[in-house]
Amino acid sequence: NPEFKSDLIIHLIGNIDYHVIRSIEENGLNQNLIRKPQIPHHEVLSHLLQASVLLLVINNSSNAEGILTNKFFEYLFAGKPIIAIGPVKGDAADILHQTGAGVMLDYNDREETYTYVQNLYRQFKSGTLKINVRNIEQYSRRNLTSSLARLFDGLIKMNE
Repeated sequence: NPEFKSDLIIHLIGNIDYHVIRSIEENGLNQNLIRKPQIPHHEVLSHLLQASVLLLVINNSSNAEGILTNKFFEYLFAGKPIIAIGPVKGDAADILHQTGAGVMLDYNDREETYTYVQNLYRQFKSGTLKINVRNIEQYSRRNLTSSLARLFDGLIKMNE
């Protein structure tokens, strides 16, 4: 889609796997790519807030269903639609579904990925691209730390 290609800007920040760069090159998207080296965390957050859509790829590994990175939680709170590629029956997929922050797409499901990206692009072009997240406050650092502290307190009481 030439119109999509002309609107597409891919921002990659930090250390990027060679295969990702090669794939971008092989698909003729070099001119759509802006690469930045490692930058301070507060600058990364600024970029997240300026983005239209966020892409999260979870490594395809044996423990992928349980992977929840800091980046994942930062994406949740950025308030932008998340395109996530990874295990559709994992923890990240469950949280995306619960919060409405995005969709987890299977590593090999090109058709569903294409459909989802096209839907986001139509919303982008019509000026209606937004998400209505819900229940994300339970995933704030404060609430997660509080839950962890309660868990530790319970473990300590059990061992007393």
